[in-house]
Amino acid sequence: MVDNTYILPLSVLLFFILPVIFAFLFGRVFCAGVCPFGALQELVNVKNYKLSKAVTTVLGLIPWLYLIFAVLYSVTRSSFIICRFDPFIGIFRLGGDIGLITFGALLLVASIFIGRPFCRFLCPYGALLSLFSRVSIWKVELTQKPCINCELCHNACPVDAIKPPYDNKVKESRLQGVKRIVNYFVILPLMIVAGAILLRSVSAQLSRAHKDVRLYDMVMQHEADPQDILSVELEAFYGQGGTVEELTGRYETIQADFKLYSTLAGALIGLVIGLTLIGLSVKRTRRQYEIDHAACVGCARCFSYCPQNIGQTPKGSGLKAENLKYNIQE
Repeated sequence: MVDNTYILPLSVLLFFILPVIFAFLFGRVFCAGVCPFGALQELVNVKNYKLSKAVTTVLGLIPWLYLIFAVLYSVTRSSFIICRFDPFIGIFRLGGDIGLITFGALLLVASIFIGRPFCRFLCPYGALLSLFSRVSIWKVELTQKPCINCELCHNACPVDAIKPPYDNKVKESRLQGVKRIVNYFVILPLMIVAGAILLRSVSAQLSRAHKDVRLYDMVMQHEADPQDILSVELEAFYGQGGTVEELTGRYETIQADFKLYSTLAGALIGLVIGLTLIGLSVKRTRRQYEIDHAACVGCARCFSYCPQNIGQTPKGSGLKAENLKYNIQE
């Protein structure tokens, strides 16, 4: 969209936009019913070990950082890092970078014991869908009947998206909670500014992902110390009649773009971290198990394990009443 020389097919644009629309309407149904990466992880999943809240919170920041840097490099027309560093593409294509294929294989091994680690802790598109799923119009429900707090849904959820009730936990005073949240809201602008300054300070290093910046460095090095043997890039540059003045102009424009967009990206990173801390500080009383709609991938395991749903099926799920009874007995 930011490069008028790049042809974006309508089918590709729709494939990107439609899951976002569906996430806003129904939640992350793309993750449950369409995504081949999610299906591959579900296929090998045998046992789900629960990770601590601290671990999942820290790992949960990675998709947002991945998404922010993906947008940064896209708007500066530098690189499509989502395509370059996807760990499963090599597995589906039966070839590619050995390092990424190995990483994808390790993720599949982890998927045996942890539900969808790529979806939860790496996928940038999943982070985008979770944002819309959080405010979806028709949200997924555990059951339409009263919850009996049997904990079966919590134990069955592969992505730990079922929030347990707080009734049996020790509660802090309301004043303590309010003070902590107020402190985070005061710190939030500072985190945004700090993130913006930090990423702006390294914008020159980030800009090296752009081919024209790398070419500028090679040309400047050659101009300062001419070599008899030229690299392919230098041969193409001089062979096409490129001038140092023209390249310098492009270089300065790219540096200015990176300073601007790196500042915005750093501010977003500070905002994401700050909002995560605020979200951890909000303690809302719950008397029954509830779905975290941002984390839920719509796999319907919680529905199938809930004893209140015997004889009922969620629309479009394909589950049968006898399957529900079998799951509960199991």
